[in-house]
Amino acid sequence: IPFSAVVFADDGSYIVMLSSGQEVVFSKNKSFVLQVSSLQLVMSRLTIEGKRFTRLDFRFNNPIISMQ
Repeated sequence: IPFSAVVFADDGSYIVMLSSGQEVVFSKNKSFVLQVSSLQLVMSRLTIEGKRFTRLDFRFNNPIISMQ
């Protein structure tokens, strides 16, 4: 997944700016590999549905998706 920047937030999370301009927030307390796998799954499902997200937050039990 192409990205343009990674920022370490004050709460210890990682904010990743994708090359497409979308923002993804990863938790430091969860498996990074599982979070990236979830990101790929969400992105593929949204692509099939013809939708785009602006922000995807994996810090919680269920990802929070902000849509355009």
